[in-house]
Amino acid sequence: MKKTVLLLGVMLFALNIQAQIATEKNNATDCVTTDEVFDFQVVDKKPKFPGGTTSLQSYINRSLQYPQISRENNSQGRVIVRFIIDSNGIVISPQVVRSSGDFYLDMEAVRVIESMPKWKPGKHKGKPVCVYFTMPIVFSLK
Repeated sequence: MKKTVLLLGVMLFALNIQAQIATEKNNATDCVTTDEVFDFQVVDKKPKFPGGTTSLQSYINRSLQYPQISRENNSQGRVIVRFIIDSNGIVISPQVVRSSGDFYLDMEAVRVIESMPKWKPGKHKGKPVCVYFTMPIVFSLK
């Protein structure tokens, strides 16, 4: 009986977390349709990854999983991904603007960008705004 109650509690907790994430993501997409999205160079304060540039690079290195099929084909290259950091700091709408030439490397780059934690949002005229951010992801076999 105690195990059943505990299991039910854990499941409800997990569902609550998923609902919060879904709500947060849905609120983030409002930025794209209703607010102006600023170019990175235009805003007064640029968006910042938690911990800065070094933490961002570390996050990418930890999160990147070289696709097995790409490894087998000795595929390497650079994927350039453009995304929006919304006024809440959530990463939305990643898209490949320059492909590596390998679909699987491109999709892995998008996956890593989508999984990023919240950023400190950019600001313009003192208020948080949506900002475009472009980032290269390099895949290299050693």
